[in-house]
Amino acid sequence: MNLTVLGSKLSRYREQLAMSKEEVSAATRIPLERLLSVEAGSQAPTGDEVLILADFYHCNFKFFISNEHSPLLNRPKSCIAGTALNSPRRIDDLCRNSCTSAKQKTS
Repeated sequence: MNLTVLGSKLSRYREQLAMSKEEVSAATRIPLERLLSVEAGSQAPTGDEVLILADFYHCNFKFFISNEHSPLLNRPKSCIAGTALNSPRRIDDLCRNSCTSAKQKTS
């Protein structure tokens, strides 16, 4: 698991939901300093933290621990504006699609 890629994914999902780090910390009960370290890629999350964050973002945990990037999250925010990415259902669909394409590449 690449910690930099994981941290980037987590921070981008949080930003797309227009949530602060403090809000995610409070909602997930992951201490703020810990969340900051994980998003910065300086500390590896525990298995429980990965599952908590995946559940919070309505995303398959396998996407977070893979080195795959979501194509939509790599686009500028202006390109994403009309996609309802702030919908938990939409985020779940993106994660599922990313995991499916990652699985197909390795098969």
